[in-house]
Amino acid sequence: MEENPLRVGGHPAAIFEERNLYVLEIYGFPSEEAAYEILPSIQAGLVCAALRLGIALPFSRQVAPVIYDEMDIVGENEMTRQFVEKGWDRVDGYYPQRATVIKPEHKRLYVEAVGNARVIPSAPEQDIIVKLSEGMELPHPERVFDNEELRRAVNVYSSSFFQFDNTARFLTLVIVLETLNPNRDVPEHVKGTVEALVDQVKAVRDAYDRDDSEYEDYEALLKRLGNLRTESIRQGIRALVAEKLQSDPEVADPEATGREAMRIYDLRSDLVHSSRPVDEGEVQASLQRLMDIVRRVLAVMVTQATHAN
Repeated sequence: MEENPLRVGGHPAAIFEERNLYVLEIYGFPSEEAAYEILPSIQAGLVCAALRLGIALPFSRQVAPVIYDEMDIVGENEMTRQFVEKGWDRVDGYYPQRATVIKPEHKRLYVEAVGNARVIPSAPEQDIIVKLSEGMELPHPERVFDNEELRRAVNVYSSSFFQFDNTARFLTLVIVLETLNPNRDVPEHVKGTVEALVDQVKAVRDAYDRDDSEYEDYEALLKRLGNLRTESIRQGIRALVAEKLQSDPEVADPEATGREAMRIYDLRSDLVHSSRPVDEGEVQASLQRLMDIVRRVLAVMVTQATHAN
């Protein structure tokens, strides 16, 4: 193996293109068990790097097995050319593309691949490694994956990079904030008003027989009133952004950013529910702000998750 300046967790590493995808390989583990031990930290580091750099670094958390199937290389054709170029006269097995794999370095393994879209990182290799390593140094990086909502939000954020339409990408990023919405209770004085309304509607509803359509109408109204016991998604997003960005030293006014996120959510409502025509330039401008807000919120939450008890 050629000497490589990239190092992850004290191990030599390389980032290279293979079959139209970019691959991160980390070498030099004394055993398979040692590789498994550090893997969660590496994966958490990838999440941190993607958020800090504003890029997508998709990976599979599950480790795919290596399939051992020895085969001699006879002749040169389209399939065997890659092996001949490496000087191989046989292969020991293979593993699937787009998978996380722990493989012995002394084996001659090939990648079982099918057609894939090309994924190109838009950040220098060294920057990716630096941010990855910083993520690995957090107190408990593996805890990034313990929170189901946070894990889902990070996955949705990553998927937004593969949307080729601005509106679709905008809506996908809004879903990230919706996923993280804390669903806080409304203030007590508001809750008291809601409960009073619930009691009134129940009294009117109970004047009808359960088989009457009016009874069902009021029953549906009660369910809608029940939703008023928690903050609206719009309010929740404002509070979420303002609270989390208090921990981001690069954000001068978290409260103002929270209000901005709330207005961006209003644009989402116009796109989905309103007949009002929305200018493409307005979507593009909001998308650019949303990309920055969402990655910052996620980066703070990922850091906080690694400090959780």
